[in-house]
Formats: sequence, structure tokens, C-alpha cells
Amino acid sequence: MLNFLRDINIRELRENNLKLIFGLGALVYITFGILLHTGNVEYRDPVWLRMVILTVSLITLGFALYYKPARKHFINILFGILYLYNAHLYYLLFANNFDPNYKLALLIVTFASILFIQDKRLNLAYLIINLVTHAAILLATNSLSPENISVALLICTTLIIGYFTNSERIDAFRQIKDREAVLNAINNNVYHGIFRINGEDQIIYANENFAHMLGYRSVEEIYNVSRPFIFISQDAARHVNIMKREKKTIKNLEVEIQSNHKGPIWVLLSLTPFFNAKGNLTCYDGAIIDITDRKSAEKELTLFSAAIDHSTVCVAITDKQGCIRYVNPFFTQITGYTPDELFGTKIQQYLLPGDKGVEEMLISLKEDRFWKGEIKHYTKAGKLVTELVSIAPVRNKEGQITNYVIVAEDISKRKEAEEELLRAKEMAEMASKTQEQFLSMVSHELRTPMNAVIGLTNLLLEENPRPDQAENLKILRFSANNLLALINDILDLSKIEAGKLDIAPKEFELNQVLSLIRQTHGIRAKQKNLELILQVSDSIPAVLIGDDFRLSQILNNLVSNAVKFTDQGKVQISVSGKKITDTYAELEFSVSDTGIGIPADKLPHIFEAFSPASMHTNRIYGGTGLGLAITRKLIELQGGSITVHSEAGKGTTFTFTIPYKVSTKKSLPRHQEVHDYSAFNSIRVLLVEDNRINQKVAVKFLKKWDAQVEIAENGQEAISKLQSDAFDLVLMDLQMPVMDGYEATRLIRSNPDLKHIPIIALTASAMSHEREKAFEAGVNDFICKPFVPSEFYGKIAQYTSGTRSQRKTA
Repeated sequence: MLNFLRDINIRELRENNLKLIFGLGALVYITFGILLHTGNVEYRDPVWLRMVILTVSLITLGFALYYKPARKHFINILFGILYLYNAHLYYLLFANNFDPNYKLALLIVTFASILFIQDKRLNLAYLIINLVTHAAILLATNSLSPENISVALLICTTLIIGYFTNSERIDAFRQIKDREAVLNAINNNVYHGIFRINGEDQIIYANENFAHMLGYRSVEEIYNVSRPFIFISQDAARHVNIMKREKKTIKNLEVEIQSNHKGPIWVLLSLTPFFNAKGNLTCYDGAIIDITDRKSAEKELTLFSAAIDHSTVCVAITDKQGCIRYVNPFFTQITGYTPDELFGTKIQQYLLPGDKGVEEMLISLKEDRFWKGEIKHYTKAGKLVTELVSIAPVRNKEGQITNYVIVAEDISKRKEAEEELLRAKEMAEMASKTQEQFLSMVSHELRTPMNAVIGLTNLLLEENPRPDQAENLKILRFSANNLLALINDILDLSKIEAGKLDIAPKEFELNQVLSLIRQTHGIRAKQKNLELILQVSDSIPAVLIGDDFRLSQILNNLVSNAVKFTDQGKVQISVSGKKITDTYAELEFSVSDTGIGIPADKLPHIFEAFSPASMHTNRIYGGTGLGLAITRKLIELQGGSITVHSEAGKGTTFTFTIPYKVSTKKSLPRHQEVHDYSAFNSIRVLLVEDNRINQKVAVKFLKKWDAQVEIAENGQEAISKLQSDAFDLVLMDLQMPVMDGYEATRLIRSNPDLKHIPIIALTASAMSHEREKAFEAGVNDFICKPFVPSEFYGKIAQYTSGTRSQRKTA
């Protein structure tokens, strides 16, 4: 196609032929008129008329060439001008009595016109018009001489022969025109950009794709550009210039050029020199292919390849049968095999037979599915490696699997760490469980004698002892309560550290909590001649939602320490609202004293369990050294924080904040607890307890309240007594020989005749998991030893009220 375009430009050829014929006709027309006048022959043929007609024709021709709408009708306009010459000659032939000179001129113009006409119908019309015109002139002038008739026949014969021969020429031009249309369509629709440039790199010819590739809107726009090729690389520009200077052909040269609007583009350039018949270089024919997308893809592929080559994960590609076709360097590093050793071998031969992950992988691959999981395999050196592997199938356009891409990460160290972590976790859980069992056992063993001490002390105090005896009993009870506080502190700290201490929010009145705190520590402060001051801001809502028990515990710890470490002056409790809305209240509590204070070097450690500061003061004033550590943890569990400010010898101030929700209620109903310890009216109680001292303490209280008590040493004996006799209530210890309280409770609840009997767990075990375990077994309530007499009485009264009513009725 390009070679053909070198040889012929159909449109230009046709227009040039027509211009040539027109030029010959015009030349004959004007030259003949001038020659007649220079020959001193008198004719009726003024030269000025010929000059006017010629001038009009040339102006019309210029108009047709440079005015685009007229250019479409260029051929028809040329035909009209030639026929104007022809008509003028007929007039001159008529006016000059068939002068031979005009006959010759008419013959030449007629012949030129018949060659010029490109339309068969127009050609036939021209033939008929000429014949009729000639015949009319002959008849009108009565010039029917043999000579004139011969000329007429010659012109007629010329027109007829020209008509038939011109038809073939017209068909040839039409075929050429059709070929031109086809070639133009192919040329403009081909993917390549085709062009021709001269020695100065100016565009002689270009197709539409060439223009569009270089960022131009049309071919006409690029014709106005002096140098359309601008090479980004100077080396590429020099190479192209050298090849052109040496008249060599350039084939498929990748170069980056600057486009008009699209920025730099990559093209594949081909350039061939064209020589004329004399061997002279006249121009260059070339083609470009836009490869910008391909270069971008190659760049991305290069980056991707570099990423894979430098990746710290194993990458492999296999064919559909599992034969290895590619491995990255890290794959060879992990396995110990070289690429040559791996290439062509099946990936399956390196996997560990019988591995669960391998079996799952093979099943997934058979089903053509993506798979991800852990597999194990041996390296070349025999080391067992665990890898996290993902395998994805690669499909062609038809959806058929052609390859598999394998990405594997060595997780051997991670698995070892997980196993070590699991072992450490199991050991920690075992240690935690052992600690829990130890604390439970210690708590039980300590609370059991404490139950006897505190219980008997309470009994003696209720029997109206002498004043001196009452004083001694109070000292004994105070010491026992201190020992019980030590046990509770240890248990609370262990619960907090194990994350098993829960915050139980409910509605409460802050003023009630603060009043109880003031009453509790007011007696001790009065004994030491200390002023105990309570200041509460009026802006604090009356009813809050939070854990009032933990707030009491925090305030008790801080106020107790303040009273303990202050010998003169005052202790002040202040409460203010740091941030209060209709639904939210962040309260700031402050407990300050004028006591011994805390040395500056001890302040950073004051909230640590068994810190040097606390141990020093506890040796003097008593205590566990755990109170402040527990206090801080309780505050943080509720979303608050605590700070301390102290100077040795001047006093200490503890400040903490806790956020609470605000209740819509303005007050809470008052529940007056009345413990008149009235008689139980001989209710029958089965006391299941293995410790003789605890038996005596509980029996004394129960008989004092007019209850009938039967004792069982263990759970098995308790079930036997329940099956043989009727009881209103069971007080069940949990840790006993032969059968413990948990199993005994479950057996009682499984017996239809016994499952209705209320069971209260009365145990020295205070651990939360034991409480939960007891409720799961089926107890109705839980009392922790040593018990408070009022709580003990209240629980029994709660579960035997119906029985007491029935007895009164009876």
C-alpha cells in the first residue's frame, strides 16, 4: 500500500490532467486569436473579447481552487469554461463564413473538451449539442459545400470516437477513484501511524492515526507543523539523524517522543528512505506504533519482578501438573535447592506426606479452588519447615487453568513462639489455678477459726457482760476484724490482678454512703480528739448510678488511713462536681489530713502493694500495706484516677475522680432493717458442718433465736437425714470430707421430694468462682464465714417466713 502511494496520488493526478487539458485549450484559444491579427487578416474576431473571456475564465478557476465550497465542483467549473471557449468558436465560425482557421481551432477545442469530460451523460449531451450546433450553422449560412460538410463529418467522427473511447477512460478513472477510497479507508483505519517526510522532517503525507497519536485533531493541523518529531532522548535523536544521514532503513526503533497535548509517548518507529528514478533521495516513508501502554506495563512488570525477587516470602509458579516453572531467590534460600534443581520437578515431592494441610491443599486443587493454609515440608538439609501457603490457579481466556501461583511465608519461628506462648499460658493458668486454690484453701482455713472467734465474741457481747469483760471482748473483736480485713485485702488484690473483680452499678444516694463513712470513722476520730469534716457540693445530683459498695470500700480505706496516721488536727472529706450534665457526673473526691505525711522519696511507690512507705508506717500503725494498691485499682476499674499530695509532718491529701451516670430519680425508698431477733418458732434447720467449733457457734445463735437444729458432719449424712426427716432449711458448708456441699446440693436438687428445701451456703470460702459454683449447684443464697449475726438472721428469716407463718397459724 505504501509503495502504491509513492507512485500515485489519484486525486492529484486527475486534477493535474484536467488542468493540463484546460491549459492546452486556453492556450490554443488565445494564441489562435493573436496569430490571426498578426497575419493582417481581417476577421470578425476582436482580441479584447477573447481577453475578456480568458480573464473571466481564469478568475473563475482561481475561485474554484481556493474557495472550499466551490472546490467540490471544480471539474464542472472547468468544463463550463471550456464550453464557453467552444461556444465562442462556433460564433466566430458562423461570423466568418466557415473560415478554415476557425474550423481547425474548433476541431482542437472540441477534441480537448471531449477528453476533459468525466461524465458519460455530460459527454453524450456535449456530443449532441455540438452536432446540432454545427448542422444549424451550416444550414443557417447555406454553407453546404463539400469542404464544410467534410469538416463537419470530421468533427462529428471525432466526437463519436471520443465519446466511446472516453467511456473506457471514465471507467478507468472510476476504478482508480474506488481504489483510492479503499486505500484511504485502509490507510486511516490501520493501527499504524503512516507518514512521509522530506529531508527537513516536514510532513508531506500523514494518515489520521499518525495525527491522533501525536496529539493533533486532524491531518490538516499536522501539515502546518514544521517538525512534528521531538525526541525526548538526545541519544535517540542522534541515532535517527545518523541513520538518515547514512540513508539507512530504521526498523522498529523504540523511542520516546513529545506529543502535542498528551505529553511524552513511546512509539515503535520505522523509517525507509525513498529514491527517485535518478537514484536521488527525495523523502522518507515511515510508520509509528504507539507502545506507551506496553512500556508502562513493562515498567510495572519490572517493578513487580523486582518486588518478587527481593521479597521475603517464597514465590513459585507451576504448570497445571504441578511442575515448577519459576521460583524467586527467597524460595531457594528457604528450601536450600538451586533453581536448576527445582525447575521441572513437581512441587508435591517436597511436601510432607500425611500432613493435614497438604491433604486439604490437594483436595482444593483437584476442585480448582483457591487454597490457603499451613503445610510442612523438609528443606534440602533435612530441616522441617512450617509455612503459611496460598495457592491460586491462573486461567486463560477460555477459563482453563494453565498455571498455579504459590506464595509461602516461613512461619516456623512464629509457630515455635506460639507453642512456647501456649506452654507459658498453660503454665500461667496452672499457676493461677494453683494460686486460686491456695488462696481458697488459706481463706477457708483462716476464716474457719475466725468464724469461731468473732462469732463467740458477738455471743458474749450480747449476754450483758461486766464492763471490764465488755472492754476486753471489744478489743478481741477489733483484733479479729483487723485480721479479717487482712484476709479480705489479700483476696481482693488477687481478684483484681486476675481480672475477676466485677463492678456492679446500681442506683444509690451519695449522701447515704458519705453518712455511713462518717458514722463508721467518727467514733475513732472522736477518741483521738480529731475533727472529722464532711463537705459536699450542692450541685451534685441526689441519685447516681454506680457501684456504691466499691466507693464505700475506697473511702473506708482512705479515711481509715487518714484517721490512723493523724494524731492531732482534722480529717476532711470533700466532694465536688468536676463535670456534671443531665445524664453524666464526674465527681472529684478529696480526703485530706494533718497527719504524719509521706516522705517525698516514698510518694512514687505509695500505690504499690507492700511498698517501703506502707511497710514502714504499717509497722508503727498496723495494716496490711495493700489498702492503697487496692484503692487505686478499684478507682481505675471504674474509669477514674487518683493522685496524692503530701509533705512529711504536714499531712496528706488524696484526690480521685470517678464518672457516674445520673439517675432520673430524685430519691430512693428507705428500707429500715429491723433485727429484733424474734423467735423463729421452732423451725427445723439442718446444719451441715464438719468443724466442731463452727457447729457450736452456729448452733448457739440458732437456738438463741428459738430454732431446732440437727447437725450432719458431711454431705452424705445430710442426704440421709433429709430422706428420713423433715426440715425447713439447710445450712450447707461447701468443703467437707466424704461428700462436699456442691455434690450434696446437686443430689438434693435432683430428688423430687427434697428439691423444694431452701439451701443457704454457709462457708468460709470467699472466692468468686466458688460462689458461682455454689449457685450452679443449686443453693438459694450464700453467707460467708465469719458471718455478721444480723445478716445471718436476715437470710434465715427470708427463706423461712412462710414456714413461720404456717406454724403461727397452727
